[in-house]
Amino acid sequence: MIFQYVGTPMPGASKNKVITSALSAMALLCGVASAQNLLINGDFESDYTGRPAIGGQQFSTNVPGWQTTASDGKIEIWGDGFRGVNSANGTTTATDGGDYFAEINATQVSTLFQDVTFTEGGLIDYTFLHRGRGYNDPSTVINPDRLNDVMTFSITDLGANGTYDATDTVLFSRTVTTDNINDSNEFNGFALYQGVDIATAIAGGTYRFSYEAVSTGSGLVASGNFIDNAGFGITGVAIPEPSSTLLVMIGSIAGLVGYRRR
Repeated sequence: MIFQYVGTPMPGASKNKVITSALSAMALLCGVASAQNLLINGDFESDYTGRPAIGGQQFSTNVPGWQTTASDGKIEIWGDGFRGVNSANGTTTATDGGDYFAEINATQVSTLFQDVTFTEGGLIDYTFLHRGRGYNDPSTVINPDRLNDVMTFSITDLGANGTYDATDTVLFSRTVTTDNINDSNEFNGFALYQGVDIATAIAGGTYRFSYEAVSTGSGLVASGNFIDNAGFGITGVAIPEPSSTLLVMIGSIAGLVGYRRR
């Protein structure tokens, strides 16, 4: 959600910007934002019987919340420092990945996903961390492309039957490419990806949130695409009493008229 300053315009400010700000204020006053946590174990921190102390492959039936398209049903969970890879250590909720994360390419090219039935409708926001595992061949000149892992994140409406089939509608899709180098805006190589109001969901609808391995820098099918801190929120709008709406509109219009006379 974008918040705009409402008040006396700065020199050179256009009337259109002031009007936009006033309308934004009306929207904020007329609506009440609420959010619900849509994913289970999005940070891969949930404890369960058999969870590896540092890293290893698990059957998806043992990992809370998550499913996989892998034919062997395995998900690979890594702990902080496993094989020299540290977990994300950002200073915000979105960038602090805790001690555990997952590798999508566990034993094969696959997709990690969750099917979620919404209890309320609204606009969907998303966030996740992605990191390339990378691969450097010391016998050749380093090719930057070999450091990059590619993953596609998507949200799919599963339709009236609530099952994944050919009749479903993809509401949103984003392909990301991330290396394994810790740049200034990353957290131990994990890059933060976010989006706001990217799709509309309806109450009672079932949606699939999926993370699909596209390619790996190593070219290996069983190595690459780390993911952590996958999360979603939904913003619902509460309708105010008609009298409250009228007061807000009158106040906003009066402010605009006053500005135009200046």
